[in-house]
Amino acid sequence: MQRAVTTLALVLVCIAAASVAYYHIKYLPRVRDAELVVQRRKADLENAQRCNKDAAKFSADFRDDMSSELPDPGRDWYDPEMHFSRNLNTCLVEIGFGSRGNTSVSQFVYDVYSNREVMSTFFVFVGGEEKDLLLGIDPKKYRAEKAKLFSE
Repeated sequence: MQRAVTTLALVLVCIAAASVAYYHIKYLPRVRDAELVVQRRKADLENAQRCNKDAAKFSADFRDDMSSELPDPGRDWYDPEMHFSRNLNTCLVEIGFGSRGNTSVSQFVYDVYSNREVMSTFFVFVGGEEKDLLLGIDPKKYRAEKAKLFSE
């Protein structure tokens, strides 16, 4: 009888130990991971909202500065594209403009928070084809690099 009670107690202790181990090894990390996901999504949303606001101001200032330094009534501005890059922990904005009829195009990606140009491209359309003006990177490479940057 004593032996059966001891065996039962030992089995119960093993079950309790296994339950505690499961709780600490499997359950708690999942709860922490879920909390981190929620925190990361909240931070991403806040960063994206701040980036959109800051990039819109940066873009407007860039446009005003460019228009005052190099007035060109034939310049058509494109809507800026903004993106907060979690990998780079910064706000990126693409600013672009073209001549009326878009025979020439200039595009820039800026890091809003460091106020530095990340990359740019300048090209003209001749016979419906892009011709690189060799002032920035090749337009095709620019688009590929920009797509990569804006997806991170």
